Formats: sequence, structure tokens, C-alpha cells
Amino acid sequence: MRRAVCVGGILLAGSSLAACKDSSGPPGFSQTVKGEEGIESSVRFGADAVMPDDFPSGVPLPDAGPLRSVVSEKNPPNASYTMTYGLGGDNGNSVGDAYRRKLENAGYKIEHFSSVGGSDSQITQFDAIGKRWDVAVVSGRLDPRDRAMVSVQVITHGYVSSGIVPTG
Repeated sequence: MRRAVCVGGILLAGSSLAACKDSSGPPGFSQTVKGEEGIESSVRFGADAVMPDDFPSGVPLPDAGPLRSVVSEKNPPNASYTMTYGLGGDNGNSVGDAYRRKLENAGYKIEHFSSVGGSDSQITQFDAIGKRWDVAVVSGRLDPRDRAMVSVQVITHGYVSSGIVPTG
């Protein structure tokens, strides 16, 4: 639970950083912490937000706006990558739905799909389950004053959990 809260806080900080700067983009920030036995965490915001060299090549990425933040964690044999993209004026539901189709075409099984929208908010959320990697996606905005964003978490297969517990 602590990791989810930490990553969520990092993502919120990254979106706040992106929202506070002008169109030339936010300044960059990058930090990597290495531990024993291959454990490593890396955070990159703004101009320093680039995909890590070890990002899995078989995982499709969304066709979205600029990459705003990247958080990667390695705890062999598991790894996770969380990316946040700005959407500019694009509709979060449209981008989320297009990304869902892209993942389906790549062989991922979609679970826990929901898409809601109205004049005030628009959110598309789903999990995409693959053979080696799982992908959790949230796309859109909650308030008209918010900037629409896409958050994509790619994690070693078997570790994505929406928190939904089946009953009965």
C-alpha cells in the first residue's frame, strides 16, 4: 500500500509541475536510487521525462501528448513503469478508448473497463492483461479546470490489482 501512495503522490506532483509551467514545458528533474541485489527506483519529470532504456519493447504505448513523468522500479525479477502523458486539448475518453483498442490488437485481455463522461469530467479506466506484462490505464480529467492526462502503469504480469474483489 505504501508504494501505491508514494507513486500516486509522485504522479500528482508531476501533473502539478506540468500544469504550473508555460507552453515551453516544465524544467527537468531526475533521480535514481540503487539498492542491493538489483533493486532500483528512478523518477523523471518534465524535460527529463524519457522512457528508460530497459522499457519492454513489446508493450504498446498510447498515442497521447507529451510525456510528463516516468517512474520506474526494479525489484528483480519484477519491474514496473508508470508514465504520465499530457493530452493538450484531446478528450481523455477518446485517447483511452484508442489505447484500449491498440492493446487489444496487441493481444492484451481487457478487464475492469469503465468509461464515463459529461460536461464536467471524463474518465476511462481499464486493466490490460498480457502474457509477460500487465497495463493499468486511467485517462481523462475529473474537473473542467484540470488538464486531461493519461496515466499508464506497466508492471510484471500478475501484479496489477484494481482492488475489485469478486463476490459470491
